[in-house]
Amino acid sequence: MKHLQQFLVFLIFSLSGVAHAATATVVATGTCPADPSNIQTAIDNAAPGDTIQLLPGHGKIPFNFTCNVAVTIQTAGLTIIGMPGVILINGSGTTQAAIRIFSDNVTVSEVNFQNFGYGILATNPDYSATEPCPASLTVTKGRFVNNALVGVAVLGVCDHFRFTNNTVRVPAPVSPSAGAPIGLVVATRDSDLLVAADFSRPTGQHSL
Repeated sequence: MKHLQQFLVFLIFSLSGVAHAATATVVATGTCPADPSNIQTAIDNAAPGDTIQLLPGHGKIPFNFTCNVAVTIQTAGLTIIGMPGVILINGSGTTQAAIRIFSDNVTVSEVNFQNFGYGILATNPDYSATEPCPASLTVTKGRFVNNALVGVAVLGVCDHFRFTNNTVRVPAPVSPSAGAPIGLVVATRDSDLLVAADFSRPTGQHSL
């Protein structure tokens, strides 16, 4: 009996120290800077292992980032998940990034980015190609459409980057002398890189 009591006390203390992952839901309002601010607040309040669920607003209104405000992820182990088949995050078509990722073990899944300079920019705070950048970054089941510079850019020394089951469409250059937009740039020394995506080439557009 004594051993059973000791075991139960040990079990209670053990379970009390187990953190349970949480999910925070953010619904698009269609206004800026409210939309990026609401996503940023959810990210800032999240703990490692948590999920941020992004949902379109009434009538499938997308998140509005047209005021050139980016969301920054600096907490490791977060998952950002969207909703397949909808236009989810809409930018202004300038050089802005939708999401900047500075932390490890982040997953971005089923999120649609369109009309940005960069859909996702994963790097270090110094934007250095020779410094460590987020390890174990996974970008999957997303759509990167009409992003003027790069759909997804990974800059730095980043291990275990995964880019799978995404669709990437890039616009035509703004002029014949301008450089063509790029779907994916991995400017990194990566010891474990996996890229498996649908790089499509619609009429009048360019792709990798």
